[in-house]
Amino acid sequence: MDFKKHLFTLTYLLVAISLESGCSECEPDRYGPNVTMILPVVTEISMDTLIVGDTISIQLTFPKEIKIKNNDQNILLENFNFFTELNISEISGLEEDFNLDIDIFEIIGEVDFLPLTTAAVYPITYLESENFYSFEADIVFNESGKYFLAMGTNVGNYEFYEHPFVYQCEDKRRVRIEIEYQSSETNEREFQDIFLTSPIEYLSTVYDYERFSSIGGRAFVVIE
Repeated sequence: MDFKKHLFTLTYLLVAISLESGCSECEPDRYGPNVTMILPVVTEISMDTLIVGDTISIQLTFPKEIKIKNNDQNILLENFNFFTELNISEISGLEEDFNLDIDIFEIIGEVDFLPLTTAAVYPITYLESENFYSFEADIVFNESGKYFLAMGTNVGNYEFYEHPFVYQCEDKRRVRIEIEYQSSETNEREFQDIFLTSPIEYLSTVYDYERFSSIGGRAFVVIE
């Protein structure tokens, strides 16, 4: 009898512990474990063939109510780091050339230069106001070539980043946070006629038009 009584007590305790653990387990919020934010970018290029010394304009100004892909609920983000990087390369040769003769003039926010092992990027710092994040800069191209311009965010930056939004509940971090950059100026003609005509083989393998669009891609030519 004592054995059965102890067995019953042990079973009861295990069930109680299991129920308590299940009840305390936090439930994901309405955005879920995988989130893709959408940021608008405006890239003003007067034409797809520029002359050395011409200027293009980059603008990212958006409200703090951030659009979430495949979700009808926006999210208000204060003091958030989007880790936005401007990517520019010259693609007329057999490899992407990141050693560019360009001048960048900051108008709103800041831009830095970060050389990497096989590439280079231009990290952007937004000006955060009460209701908006803003960045604007002009870029002058001082040498001829075929250029690829895009925006991006390295998703690895969010692995250890601390902000309430990186948690789906309590101390449970989201699995993946991504950012897409959408530009109404991105177009299939530039993608087909300029970008895909580059002799760099991996560009056509890595990029289809959907991916090109998700980074606000632009392609253009600068002549003497």
